[in-house]
Amino acid sequence: MTLYYLRKYKNQSIKRLLLILSTRLSFPIFLAALFFLQSCTEKPVITGLNLLPGGDFVNIRSTDTISIFSFTEYADSVPSKNKTAAFLGGIYDPYFGTMTSDFVAQLRLLQKWPEGGQPFVIDSVKMIIRISGAKGLLGVNQDISLYEITEMLDADSVYYSKRDPHAGLHLGTFALPKIEKDTIQNLEIMIPISIGEYLMRDTLKLRQDNSGNDFRNYFKGLYVSVSEGQTLPDKKDGANPSKLLLSLSFSDQSNYPVIIDVFYHTALKTGQYYSFVMSDKSVRYNRYFHDFSTAEPDKRIAHINDGVKDTLSYLQSFYGASTRITFPGLQTFRDSSRLSVNRARITIPVYVDGVVYKATSIPTSIFLIYKNSEGYSYIVPDYYMSSAFYNGNLNSTTLNFTFNIAAFVQTYIDGKIPEAQLSLSLSDSEYRNLILKANNSHTPVKFELTYTRY
Repeated sequence: MTLYYLRKYKNQSIKRLLLILSTRLSFPIFLAALFFLQSCTEKPVITGLNLLPGGDFVNIRSTDTISIFSFTEYADSVPSKNKTAAFLGGIYDPYFGTMTSDFVAQLRLLQKWPEGGQPFVIDSVKMIIRISGAKGLLGVNQDISLYEITEMLDADSVYYSKRDPHAGLHLGTFALPKIEKDTIQNLEIMIPISIGEYLMRDTLKLRQDNSGNDFRNYFKGLYVSVSEGQTLPDKKDGANPSKLLLSLSFSDQSNYPVIIDVFYHTALKTGQYYSFVMSDKSVRYNRYFHDFSTAEPDKRIAHINDGVKDTLSYLQSFYGASTRITFPGLQTFRDSSRLSVNRARITIPVYVDGVVYKATSIPTSIFLIYKNSEGYSYIVPDYYMSSAFYNGNLNSTTLNFTFNIAAFVQTYIDGKIPEAQLSLSLSDSEYRNLILKANNSHTPVKFELTYTRY
């Protein structure tokens, strides 16, 4: 049962009575005060407690009749364009199974070709991949595969996480250096001169000015994937994954996550290089694949997209399994007379098993997402009003997440949001998963509400 709490009006009424007695007011006034005290101590009914006449003052109410339910859901294709991080490889979780990821992105130029029509000779080509972190099985052999894509990426289009990458020419598959640590580092690979020759086969197109000769029309972009050991040359479906996940950050404008440097010389100059980069301005999208069937049988998620109110709900990184929360009882308030929400708080306990899921390995923050009447998803308005008030953070002592959502509930009651439901989401860069207690759990989700009717 969801819990709610009554304001301290009983204590305030007692103070008023003592004040009346201390000032020796007349007996009739004393009787009136006594009657007022008795009216404040009556047990609340389902519709609330009237503290003062509705025609003259507002009414503070509380209720214990609103239910809240949690469900585990999964959408296998979500919008994934221009995220702050791209991911390569895979990661395994005994509860969630296997997640793999790769990405598609434009290459951009740092400058127009500086040599005009002067002949040049390419000496070598180096690819630098700057990873912002790595998680999983360190020290494994990995291959990286590069494909030229055949479609022009559009800054105004929506790209989804499971779409065909439109891979065309296979530029090559190359061994990555072994990654022995999970911190920021540069991976350097010497790639064939033929790739540099292909990128620079027409130097008149080495410009970026939105004209017909723009480089992005000439070379539309790269599809990049990583796999364990002997990569299948035609791998485009997330198969043969690596057990190590690499993160590439697009949020740092001073450090490009991918650079291809073509070193060359001319008759007049030696030691020159020309760069092709992926930057925060590159149109790009991530691809994610989730295979729940690979989870351990005794830990595997039992109910996804079936509407069953399980005792646990699940929240997976990289847009995998997610938790949806519904508040069916709020419909009554929406249909009733006007009211102002004073407090609305959700408390969600975390499940830990002490082995895979420990108190020290839980994500520290969660976002609550709602859909507006047009079907677009947004973080609840409370977050933008005050992220500190909204909270959404883990209490490491109680192992609970707490969210203040008074603005969201008020917006729903005012008829500006079509449904009283929220989806839980992790940040784009979070790699850890989360298991939450729900529904008929011994310590289920709790919803507290205090409101004023006027």
